[in-house]
Amino acid sequence: MDRSPQSTNQLELVDLTEHITRTNKYCTALGGFGDVWRCVFQTGADHIMVAVKAIRPQDGGVDEKALRRELGTWKRLHHVNILPLLGIARDFGPYISMVSPWLENGSLTAYLRKYKDITLSDRLRLLEDITSGLHYLHGVQVVHGDLTPNNVLLNDERSAVLTDFGLSSMLVDQGHSYLQRSCAQPGAIRYTAPELLNPNSRSIQPDTRSDVYSFGCLTFQVLSGHEPWADIKHEICIIFKVAHGATPQRPANSQISDAHWHLIEQCFTPLGATPPRPSTGEILTFLESELQSKVSIAVISSTECSNEDEATTSFQDDMCIQTHSLLTIQTTVSTPQSTDPLATSPTVGIAQPVISPHNLPSGIRDKGKGPAMGSQRTGKFISSLFRRSKSAQLGKKGDFPFKT
Repeated sequence: MDRSPQSTNQLELVDLTEHITRTNKYCTALGGFGDVWRCVFQTGADHIMVAVKAIRPQDGGVDEKALRRELGTWKRLHHVNILPLLGIARDFGPYISMVSPWLENGSLTAYLRKYKDITLSDRLRLLEDITSGLHYLHGVQVVHGDLTPNNVLLNDERSAVLTDFGLSSMLVDQGHSYLQRSCAQPGAIRYTAPELLNPNSRSIQPDTRSDVYSFGCLTFQVLSGHEPWADIKHEICIIFKVAHGATPQRPANSQISDAHWHLIEQCFTPLGATPPRPSTGEILTFLESELQSKVSIAVISSTECSNEDEATTSFQDDMCIQTHSLLTIQTTVSTPQSTDPLATSPTVGIAQPVISPHNLPSGIRDKGKGPAMGSQRTGKFISSLFRRSKSAQLGKKGDFPFKT
């Protein structure tokens, strides 16, 4: 994790050990380099659920001073798409452990597996959340260095938050190459930039550009529903392909649009190529524009449907009025004085439900009951009236803002 000059002063890490109780004898989840415990954090009369992440023993050990420095940087970060660090705890492993809020919705990996039918807008919002958090990190000179779907969590509002940034880089400092560290984390290779896969170099460190490459892999998964290189089982084969310049290919029968695929391809741009990989600021602008266009389309569609409903309702009202008049005329001509107690004139017979087959005026029979006197003439008149009324309604200015 890179640090700005202001971040080198260690922020106090509060030891929460005395206030934390495990909910289970065993850890809840296994991470790439640590174990996660679901615990209760007691704060006076209240309590909250927290996740305690303990780093497992590493070859050559872990420099606790370096670990505290990284956690001090994390503690200082405040952003809606960054998982906050509440403090540290002991007795969960050989090193100090990290305490952060427990997020019930889990990782992005689990979320996408559970909710396979989320809309494109929801997928774009997840990517916007991830980009926003990454843009914030890069703005304060922090590189994530391990951007995978397991290090993206979903909070109660189902917004994405980033976690575990910088820890892989710190472990690389302990004498292992980035490739060695990535291979120790199941699935991480699928999201690793090619420049970090040199097995002979321990000096190559993640930077903002490698974060963008990893974001491209995440975008691939969020939009397609499949992890990168899903057709390849063995990670050594992925390393070989990526080292020779290959990138994940657009899935067959994919729902990914051309514009979104172009963004993914830009994130995969080799180092030194022109134009370079986009910055997080550029990606964020693109995603915000895409989401805004989705909102605009939704509003237009809603307005169009509303206009159609209004036109249909108005048309139906006019038809009822005109049909009522037609039936009144027909009844006046064909029906003698009614003796019905509800009727007060020869035309009041229409007061009964006009659409009831039992109450149709004489001369207009229910369809299927046989020919009626004047039925052909009446049917033609109604059809003609229908066409004229419909044309008049659809021709009203402002009813339909867009031609179909």
